[in-house]
Amino acid sequence: MLLGTPVVARANGGNIALIDEGVTGLLFDFDNPTMLVDQAKRLVNNSEFALEIISSAKKQIVAKHSIDVERLKYADVVRFALETRTPPQQRDYTFLGIHAPINAFADVYGTLEDKTWTANPDWLLREVRLAHKMLLTACPEKFENLTHKPSLNPIAWTIGHVAFTFDMLIAHPLRLPTPGVIMYHSHDAVPLLRSNAWTVYDSMRVGSDERWELNDAHSLPNAITYLAQVHEMCADIIAKVDGPCVPAAVSYLVLYSIIHELWHTEDLIHTRNVHKLPPPQVGILPWPLPAPLPPSPKRQSGRNASMGDVEIPGGRYYLGADPNDSDTKLVLDCEKWEHAVYLKSFKIAACCVTNAEFAAFVDDGGYTNDEYWGFEGVRWLRKTQRHHPWIWRRSVDDDGSSTWMIQWFERELPLPSIAKWPVSHVNWFEAEAYCNWSGRRLPTEAEWEAACCGKPSVDGGLAARKARRLPWADHESGSSVVVRPECSNSGMRRFELVDVDSLPEGDSAWGVRQMIGNVWEWTATTFYPFPGYVIDYPYREQSAPWFGRQKVARGGCFCTPDLILNMRGGEYRSFYHPTDRPELAIGFRTCAI
Repeated sequence: MLLGTPVVARANGGNIALIDEGVTGLLFDFDNPTMLVDQAKRLVNNSEFALEIISSAKKQIVAKHSIDVERLKYADVVRFALETRTPPQQRDYTFLGIHAPINAFADVYGTLEDKTWTANPDWLLREVRLAHKMLLTACPEKFENLTHKPSLNPIAWTIGHVAFTFDMLIAHPLRLPTPGVIMYHSHDAVPLLRSNAWTVYDSMRVGSDERWELNDAHSLPNAITYLAQVHEMCADIIAKVDGPCVPAAVSYLVLYSIIHELWHTEDLIHTRNVHKLPPPQVGILPWPLPAPLPPSPKRQSGRNASMGDVEIPGGRYYLGADPNDSDTKLVLDCEKWEHAVYLKSFKIAACCVTNAEFAAFVDDGGYTNDEYWGFEGVRWLRKTQRHHPWIWRRSVDDDGSSTWMIQWFERELPLPSIAKWPVSHVNWFEAEAYCNWSGRRLPTEAEWEAACCGKPSVDGGLAARKARRLPWADHESGSSVVVRPECSNSGMRRFELVDVDSLPEGDSAWGVRQMIGNVWEWTATTFYPFPGYVIDYPYREQSAPWFGRQKVARGGCFCTPDLILNMRGGEYRSFYHPTDRPELAIGFRTCAI
């Protein structure tokens, strides 16, 4: 760790050491401004004198601001924050954003008071450490040289944004100090105060264009140390808890910060794919590797891999999170709360649409026939001049024959060799057009969840209450309700997709396959709040700014982290713009009309 860089709650000791009562006798031991000017000239003209100042300042930092001393000071602050209960003030009537003023009580609906789940300290600390490792593992080497790609963020900005969000979701709500600085790569640049990190890393204030302008001008700080600092902040908070459980509000805030970090970890894996970089080394993360899949028969017959439709009976079904589920660690505000919806019986494909099936649509002129595309889809086609999924490329052989090649990280794979993989990296309009061409439709969000999490009632209909968070195990199964490699392709265990008819042990109660992992799945549903929606604190931008503009996607993909899927599983509501996230591994399955 560089001296002068804050560790845990280290004060900006470099500045203090230079001005503290003239201890150094170098900068501020003057009687008048003229002497200060003369001293400045000496600094400019005499490099040895400047090095003497730096050396003296470092000695003061070590003597008065060591890590051990500051750790003890910070422990007292943490203990005070955990023991002090600030009474709610009158709610504000202004949407303050994630960077609310530190002196404003911004929990306008008192949502932190509603939290009841408490974390085991050892478990929570392990998840903090693992999330940090996963993010750094997902980062490509020499990411500073990566070029601008639409829909992606500069990786240097992403790292700082993740660290900043720890401050916004933990330090600010708990009224913890955020002292210190974030250093730049250039030693000539003035460090960024940690308290001002929002001016660079707040995603609601610093847009995509500005992020890339900062990156291309080499004007982004080196946030790796900042990221380590906020993880140590979490570790200190957890370590100083007196008792077997972390308080509910603190458990929620730390866990939410971890989840946010894991969202960006998944994004970084997709970033590697866009830049044609290899994925991280398989097995680098601390969980067992999946057993090799058995050979898939008729690998090139992807058009026959769908296994047909599964019929789901209709009835009343409760969509959304159950507020009485004591096993739920964290619920996103867009998932609150359960409410009755009424479903007609429907037939849903047992498997996702394959590469071979989608190739038939492409080869049949699917991208040139406007009849298959909705109004917005036609506009997108005109704008992009797209004729196939963006990761596809037509390769012509010497004999004049041609084959579709599909980019997968640093490789190009001939489509026949992965014909039974689910089609991926298609946007919502492409999925809609395929459905129109094939005479089918996308499932609604409620239908998708009923096929994943529902089960038959005693009379053979659809049980009103969901019985499963993950499709292969009832709630009563206890420890079995976790992601398992024989049931789903997820958690970064494999950095490739699997055939859509593999992993039968992960089937839902109805026999629908691979509803968790492999690829995200588009639904027909536009992203809106559930009845009674309330903005959750402190991450009030998690859902609210995106209502009406995004489409709901469900199920996770091959690189969705285990913690997210274990917590929410098939109930997890993700959402993406119909066209603006081409880097994501999103596919779809269809329903009969």
